[in-house]
Amino acid sequence: LPVPTSVDLCCETPPTEAALSVLGWPCVIKPRRGAHGVGVTRVERAGEVAHAIDLAMSIDTDLIIERALAGRELQVMVVGGEVLGMADVSRDDGSFVVPTSLSRGRADGIARLAQRAAHVMGLAPHTARVDVLVDPDGNEWLLEVEPLPPLHRESALQRLLVAEGIRFTDYIAACVDRLREGRVPHLNAGAHGVALH
Repeated sequence: LPVPTSVDLCCETPPTEAALSVLGWPCVIKPRRGAHGVGVTRVERAGEVAHAIDLAMSIDTDLIIERALAGRELQVMVVGGEVLGMADVSRDDGSFVVPTSLSRGRADGIARLAQRAAHVMGLAPHTARVDVLVDPDGNEWLLEVEPLPPLHRESALQRLLVAEGIRFTDYIAACVDRLREGRVPHLNAGAHGVALH
C-alpha cells in the first residue's frame, strides 16, 4: 500500500539527522494511534522537532515522522467492505465537499485503494474512514485509516449517506443491529434504507 516516506520514532529515540534527511522538509510528526489530527504537527525545520514530538507524545508514545505531501485530500468511507462514497477535504479548515469532482476512473482507483487498506487493517466488515491524498503528479497516498470515524450529523459519513439516499437513522439502526446480531450492513439506497444480509 502506498504511504508517504516515514520513519518510526519511539519515545526514547530522538530522530537522527540521517532520519530527518531521508524525509526532507517539511515533514509531519504524528502519533501512531490517534484521531482527528490531534497531536499532528507539520514541521518546517529542525528547531521545531522537539516541540512537535512533545505534542504527539501527549497522545501516544509511538510516533511517526513522515514526508509532508502536497495535493488533494479525500476521505473515503468503507462500510462492510464496500465504498459508500468519498468527500473532498479542505486542508485549510477541514471542511469537506460531497460528492467529489473526480473522474470515474480516478474515483474507482481510489475506492479500490481504500478497500484494500480497510481489508489489510482488518476493518472490512466494519465502518472505516480512509484518508487518501492525490499529489500533483497523480500519485495516490494513504494518510490514515480511521477505525472509528465520527458518526455525528455533521460528519463526512452523514453527508455521504445523504448523497447516497440512505437515511442517517437507518444507518445507525443497522449498526446497532450488527452489534447485537453480529451481522454486517450492506448498504442499498432506496425506500428501505439500509438492508441487512
